[in-house]
Amino acid sequence: MFILRFLFYLFLFAVILVLIFVARIALTIWRMKRELDKRAKDGARYDTTADGTSSTTGQEGEILTDMRDPQRAHRKIIADDEGEYVEFEEE
Repeated sequence: MFILRFLFYLFLFAVILVLIFVARIALTIWRMKRELDKRAKDGARYDTTADGTSSTTGQEGEILTDMRDPQRAHRKIIADDEGEYVEFEEE
Protein backbone atom coordinates (compact mmCIF):
# COMPACT_ATOMS: atom_id res chain seq x y z
CA MET A 1 0.00 0.00 0.00
CA PHE A 2 2.85 2.36 0.87
CA ILE A 3 4.50 1.73 -2.50
CA LEU A 4 1.27 2.50 -4.39
CA ARG A 5 0.81 5.76 -2.51
CA PHE A 6 4.45 6.69 -3.15
CA LEU A 7 4.08 5.95 -6.88
CA PHE A 8 0.85 7.97 -7.01
CA TYR A 9 2.54 11.02 -5.44
CA LEU A 10 5.52 10.57 -7.72
CA PHE A 11 3.17 10.50 -10.72
CA LEU A 12 1.40 13.67 -9.51
CA PHE A 13 4.75 15.39 -9.08
CA ALA A 14 5.76 14.43 -12.62
CA VAL A 15 2.45 15.68 -14.04
CA ILE A 16 2.84 19.01 -12.22
CA LEU A 17 6.38 19.40 -13.56
CA VAL A 18 5.19 18.73 -17.11
CA LEU A 19 2.36 21.26 -16.71
CA ILE A 20 4.78 23.89 -15.44
CA PHE A 21 7.12 23.21 -18.38
CA VAL A 22 4.28 23.47 -20.90
CA ALA A 23 2.99 26.67 -19.26
CA ARG A 24 6.44 28.28 -19.49
CA ILE A 25 6.73 27.40 -23.17
CA ALA A 26 3.23 28.76 -23.84
CA LEU A 27 4.09 31.98 -21.98
CA THR A 28 7.29 32.41 -23.99
CA ILE A 29 5.45 31.89 -27.28
CA TRP A 30 2.72 34.33 -26.21
CA ARG A 31 5.32 37.00 -25.33
CA MET A 32 7.10 36.52 -28.67
CA LYS A 33 3.79 36.81 -30.54
CA ARG A 34 2.87 39.95 -28.60
CA GLU A 35 6.26 41.52 -29.42
CA LEU A 36 5.90 40.66 -33.12
CA ASP A 37 2.38 42.09 -33.17
CA LYS A 38 3.66 45.26 -31.53
CA ARG A 39 6.43 45.61 -34.12
CA ALA A 40 3.98 44.98 -36.96
CA LYS A 41 1.63 47.59 -35.54
CA ASP A 42 4.48 50.12 -35.36
CA GLY A 43 5.18 49.43 -39.02
CA ALA A 44 8.88 48.87 -38.52
CA ARG A 45 10.93 45.82 -39.38
CA TYR A 46 14.12 44.94 -37.51
CA ASP A 47 16.72 42.65 -39.08
CA THR A 48 20.04 41.49 -37.70
CA THR A 49 22.60 39.76 -39.88
CA ALA A 50 25.20 37.18 -38.92
CA ASP A 51 28.00 39.76 -38.86
CA GLY A 52 26.13 41.84 -36.29
CA THR A 53 24.89 44.68 -38.47
CA SER A 54 21.27 45.59 -38.03
CA SER A 55 18.83 47.46 -40.24
CA THR A 56 15.47 49.03 -39.56
CA THR A 57 12.76 49.72 -42.11
CA GLY A 58 10.33 52.41 -41.07
CA GLN A 59 6.80 53.24 -42.17
CA GLU A 60 7.88 55.61 -44.93
CA GLY A 61 10.21 52.99 -46.40
CA GLU A 62 13.52 54.49 -45.28
CA ILE A 63 16.17 51.95 -44.33
CA LEU A 64 18.63 52.68 -41.54
CA THR A 65 21.62 50.37 -41.33
CA ASP A 66 23.90 50.14 -38.30
CA MET A 67 27.33 48.88 -39.40
CA ARG A 68 28.93 48.96 -35.93
CA ASP A 69 29.88 45.77 -34.16
CA PRO A 70 27.32 44.70 -31.50
CA GLN A 71 29.58 45.55 -28.54
CA ARG A 72 30.07 49.06 -29.80
CA ALA A 73 26.45 49.55 -30.87
CA HIS A 74 25.06 48.68 -27.43
CA ARG A 75 27.60 50.46 -25.28
CA LYS A 76 26.68 53.26 -22.94
CA ILE A 77 27.00 56.67 -24.58
CA ILE A 78 26.74 59.01 -21.61
CA ALA A 79 29.23 58.52 -18.78
CA ASP A 80 28.06 57.96 -15.21
CA ASP A 81 29.44 61.30 -14.05
CA GLU A 82 27.42 63.17 -16.69
CA GLY A 83 23.75 63.81 -16.31
CA GLU A 84 20.96 66.33 -16.19
CA TYR A 85 21.91 67.85 -12.85
CA VAL A 86 22.49 71.59 -13.11
CA GLU A 87 23.68 73.69 -10.23
CA PHE A 88 21.21 76.45 -9.59
CA GLU A 89 21.87 79.70 -7.81
CA GLU A 90 18.94 81.85 -6.92
CA GLU A 91 19.46 85.55 -7.66
